[in-house]
Amino acid sequence: PPVQVTTSIAPLAYLAQRIGGERVEVDFLIPTGASPATYAPRPRQLIKLGQADLYLGVGHPGFLFERLHILPMLNNDHSILAEFLTPPATDSHNQLHHDSEHSHGAGDPHLWLSIPTVLGFLPGVSQAMATIDPANAAVYAANLEQLTDEIKTVHQEIATRLNPVQGRDFMVYHPVWGYLAEDFGLNQIAIEQEGKEPGPDQLRQLVDLCRSTKITVIFVQKGFARHSAAAIADQINGRVVELDPLAYDWITNLRTTAEIIRESIEDE
Repeated sequence: PPVQVTTSIAPLAYLAQRIGGERVEVDFLIPTGASPATYAPRPRQLIKLGQADLYLGVGHPGFLFERLHILPMLNNDHSILAEFLTPPATDSHNQLHHDSEHSHGAGDPHLWLSIPTVLGFLPGVSQAMATIDPANAAVYAANLEQLTDEIKTVHQEIATRLNPVQGRDFMVYHPVWGYLAEDFGLNQIAIEQEGKEPGPDQLRQLVDLCRSTKITVIFVQKGFARHSAAAIADQINGRVVELDPLAYDWITNLRTTAEIIRESIEDE
């Protein structure tokens, strides 16, 4: 029978499928368009998790979905193997943003958007699958090697594309793209601070900042409020653009997102 894998989010499901291929059956818990800060798993999802061989998760203390709903279950059911993304040794860039989703654990919980972090995570996924299904260990190892090479190529490709705009700013509603910014030398400015909507004074400051840095695009995340972003965009004759940090096809999404951010900066 296939190895039963459950992940918290769609991008990790994609990575698991790439390593496991036809020998795994992968499920993710947080549906498309839902916010990890507020979503609670349905009873049938928890039943499915209880039947899983392997759980793949974000693992950051600020990722409340797992801390509230998943870790208690895994701690009680030691039959499920688990692998988690681990924060980079210096998670310095986002100490500023302890918003509601982040408040329990310093730094940025969006670890799946850090290419180096994901590259460090994948060997453990391959190893866990081999532990459950030793007969196909060579398949998992070969798939891991192929996926790793592909990610390194994409990383290089994105670095080349973003090199001309290094050091430039882009504005987001929710501070989700900090790792991408750090990996490629960009500066993410977030509207939301400590999980709160900006007040009138902060909105005015953000509008002034957009004008002085010539920012014309405000990026919002699927499932998040966008009225502050829209209010700023109106003031600067700009536009609001939706990006999806939880899109299933992790590689394509990183490539596309980097390209959209690059175009927005070049239009400034």
